[in-house]
Amino acid sequence: MRIFESAKLKTLCSFALFPITMIYFECIFRLSTQGTFFTFATIPMLLFSVSWGSVLCFIVNLFRKRKTKNIITAIFLTVGAIPYLVEYFVYRFFNVFYDLNTVFAGAGDALGGFFVTTMELIFSFDGLFKILLFFLPLILFLIFGRKYLTTDRKAKKRIITSAISVFL
Repeated sequence: MRIFESAKLKTLCSFALFPITMIYFECIFRLSTQGTFFTFATIPMLLFSVSWGSVLCFIVNLFRKRKTKNIITAIFLTVGAIPYLVEYFVYRFFNVFYDLNTVFAGAGDALGGFFVTTMELIFSFDGLFKILLFFLPLILFLIFGRKYLTTDRKAKKRIITSAISVFL
């Protein structure tokens, strides 16, 4: 029996995908903007990543069909990377962190006035590399991960129970 055919491994992959991905996003973002990982905010970041990842896991596992789970997982991995990329490029441009409401409220003025500079920043080697890094979980999921999400009903109950226990 191949190791990736194991039901327990599929359950682990199904449960750990989003928490690990959220921790990965936070680590890449923090290393890219602050240059260090271990700060005072590391513990809250880890707790946020595990809890938010568990919520996403819970949502995906509400569905039975593998194809539906794969589509929703790909959407979550895509949508999850976008705010980190936006914040990264805003930080690179202004050297300050803004909340997403401020970014999107002022985006028309910034894009109109700084369009060329913004495009240079995005299409620079560093910008393209960061885009690749933030979309790496999606790429890996599309290549390898689609067949490792479980559709087993017993495993589904364990995943949902584990996701709910994160909040208690």
